[in-house]
Amino acid sequence: MAVGLGLLAVVLGRVVLSSRAEYGAGVQAEGKALHLSDPPARAQAFADAIVHYRRAARWYAPGNGYVTRALGRLQAIGRLAEQQDDARTALMAYRAMRRAILGARSFYTPHTDLLRAANARIAALSAREQGRREGADAIAKYEAWHRKQLAANHAPSAAWAVLALLGFLGWVAGAVLFIFRAVTPDDRFDKRQALTWGLLILAGLLIWLVGLTQA
Repeated sequence: MAVGLGLLAVVLGRVVLSSRAEYGAGVQAEGKALHLSDPPARAQAFADAIVHYRRAARWYAPGNGYVTRALGRLQAIGRLAEQQDDARTALMAYRAMRRAILGARSFYTPHTDLLRAANARIAALSAREQGRREGADAIAKYEAWHRKQLAANHAPSAAWAVLALLGFLGWVAGAVLFIFRAVTPDDRFDKRQALTWGLLILAGLLIWLVGLTQA
């Protein structure tokens, strides 16, 4: 248990330190962008900051405050870019938020409120770019379509994934038991034991395959 806790602490330490390093690099790049007057150089500095903040947010662990800070900075960059009518940078920031959050999900999705906010802005900005020449009705139609696509949940099913894991453990256990129980110490084949553990192997394989296809 002590070794396991020690290894967990090392992993969590690595996650937090990496997240902090990327967040610090993002702060530096963002500060540089705010002091630049040349538009191309400013845009590139913001792009660099977005990349670093996305990486910081991607190093997710429960309680890692740098993840929340990085997502907040991405949202702030997106809002600032919208105020300056820079749809490209705004979309880059909001999409980075979305990718970081979805990339960190497991059996649950963290920061769902920020994910919904990012999806809403991505839909609005994308629709505005698409329907710029077609009018308000077209923009509203495009926005509704983007919202629907962004809200679709393509995450694996946790229940089916657990079932696949149980099936995998079942057929592996059946194979081990078959080896040690179906063959006796005097090298005789025990048909009853072979049938029992052979059926466990077969059942485990079927459950594993069904879980994988449905997850």
